[in-house]
Amino acid sequence: MSHTVEMEWRGAVSTFLLDETRLIDVEGAFRSGKTTAALWKIFNSCQAHPGINWLACRYSDGDTDSKLKPAWLQILYDTQSNPVWDATEKSYTFRNGSKVYMCGIKAP
Repeated sequence: MSHTVEMEWRGAVSTFLLDETRLIDVEGAFRSGKTTAALWKIFNSCQAHPGINWLACRYSDGDTDSKLKPAWLQILYDTQSNPVWDATEKSYTFRNGSKVYMCGIKAP
């Protein structure tokens, strides 16, 4: 089932979302939408490229859980997507085989 979400992006964030280069850097002020834009880019890539793997991370698991996951879960809610969470792999798997790993990268 497909669900449409309409959003309006401006400035550097809009440019970032439309950029299709392989490696891209997005920078901006505190609360400028960088995290949300990056997560939308990941979500759209997962839909467009079945079986793709992504890593969405912050330095620590705590920062990942408090900053990335709430925004990611909001995107999944807004799009009515229901990927399967795998706590062992710390990943979300979509029906099309795309996977988003979400964890901190700091060594324990």
